[in-house]
Amino acid sequence: MMAVAWTERVREAGWFALMVLVHPLHAALTWMALVEGGLAERVAINVYQVPPLALLKGMLLIALFRYGLFRLLARLVAGPRNGLGATFLRNHRWLLPCLPIPWLLLHPIELNVFGFIYFPTLILAVLLFGTLGLVLNLRTLWRHRALRSSWATHR
Repeated sequence: MMAVAWTERVREAGWFALMVLVHPLHAALTWMALVEGGLAERVAINVYQVPPLALLKGMLLIALFRYGLFRLLARLVAGPRNGLGATFLRNHRWLLPCLPIPWLLLHPIELNVFGFIYFPTLILAVLLFGTLGLVLNLRTLWRHRALRSSWATHR
């Protein structure tokens, strides 16, 4: 029994690491905050590079906020100990095509190139894949809300 719980936690940690890295909103917001906040290194005129650890920390903070918010909503919708946290994390597997985005943002980027190439690509990725992740997670909550209400009416 203990080994099953341990392996389940390792699996959830892997899904969480995937969620941190694949959601395009995490990388985009963190990169812009680091550059605007003056934490990015100025490599040349109008060329900036963000520290890898700072980018990862920012992405992790945004991911923790999103995960905590989902867990709170899941608790309100489906009750305590509903198991929806793992479903939330697994729903991010569909965002896997966005995995190269954080790696691309670690390289020195000239801000004009960012404005013409990176920014439109990030906006498109957030709109397509971020919306896909949001829809999948809202659908998960909606299904469990419907299940909980159907259980309440049959008692």
